[in-house]
Amino acid sequence: MFIPITVGIVNSRNNDDFKFALESIERSFYHPDMVELYVVDNIDKKLSIGAAFNQIADNAKNEWVFYLGDDDFISNDYLLSLAIGYKTFKEKNPDVDPVVISTKLMLFNEKERLAIDAVPQGMWSRDYVRKHRFDETLKKWVDSEFYERVMKMGDRVIVLNHQYGYYYRQHDNNVSGNKFERKSRILKEIMAKQQHNEKFGVES
Repeated sequence: MFIPITVGIVNSRNNDDFKFALESIERSFYHPDMVELYVVDNIDKKLSIGAAFNQIADNAKNEWVFYLGDDDFISNDYLLSLAIGYKTFKEKNPDVDPVVISTKLMLFNEKERLAIDAVPQGMWSRDYVRKHRFDETLKKWVDSEFYERVMKMGDRVIVLNHQYGYYYRQHDNNVSGNKFERKSRILKEIMAKQQHNEKFGVES
């Protein structure tokens, strides 16, 4: 059931939100010996997000790397869902190696929560990230750009449709919803590809 996972967090805040993100990992229904926590200290903002994400993959001990935002948090069952999703897929498709396992997400602020059909950063194959790399020049859309490259290369992304346990913080200065348009479009492309694979005998 369990697979070794490295949880990577880029700490650019060092505030209560960051502490809550860490606590959500500690509260996970997951075997503690199977989780490595790797935190990149980026308070001074010297690293781009892509560079920090690559650093996490370069130093991760485990084969799978889950990226958690430093002001986001996850539900207790989230890591377990990722692991079960991977195991279930491999049982049905032993010859296919997915490179990303992801879910949908819950948008939240201090007043409300809203489930939306967009993908968070996801859990990535460490070796795949080491080979193909997050774009270190981008100031935004870092994970989205990588998802798009994965799709163009024809590599496998798995989305667990039932899981909305990634809580993505919506700040007051964000234009509500707009920042998720690209994430939502990418999800639609992934889901269309999954349906194609199922039709032709490769299950997701």
